[in-house]
Amino acid sequence: MNEEGVIHRQMPSQFTQAEALSAIEFLGTHTPTAAGTSILAASKNESSVSFSRRKSVKVLRRLHTIKLNELLEHSQVYVDEEGFDFVLDYILKRVPKETKIRKG
Repeated sequence: MNEEGVIHRQMPSQFTQAEALSAIEFLGTHTPTAAGTSILAASKNESSVSFSRRKSVKVLRRLHTIKLNELLEHSQVYVDEEGFDFVLDYILKRVPKETKIRKG
């Protein structure tokens, strides 16, 4: 996490598992579209979320989760109990003022 947003990365073991599943799917498919989707899924182990494009933030304190939502993109930040307030405050100071904040 930095001033612009959050970078989500898969753990190496999760990425290896995703690659294997995508390879199996690629071998079992018979259409170019499905094959392309499998290749893209196998190659992506990280994604980034920009604070400036968030439309809503949903705070789920009991689950230690902060959901950052955009029109077609949804991501979640998991935080331990000790750091939850700090991370939430950090995010809320960087999202646009018109962003909806929901607590649940």
